[in-house]
Amino acid sequence: MTYLITFACYGCHLHGDEFRVPSIESISTRREVVMASLLDHCSHRNWSVLVAHVRSSHVHIVVESEAGRSGS
Repeated sequence: MTYLITFACYGCHLHGDEFRVPSIESISTRREVVMASLLDHCSHRNWSVLVAHVRSSHVHIVVESEAGRSGS
């Protein structure tokens, strides 16, 4: 079975916060941490990652579960 999972990152849309732009290095590091966490979780669940796109405020990932693989 193939799934599209999309979610917003906590803290990116909090009411009343002052708007400030994080540095490019900070955004890049955060995106790398989120991607590593996604890949680790998918590995733990035996999901195949078909495509993933991590943005500074949200994530899109398409995964395939064991049940969706041919021969299962």
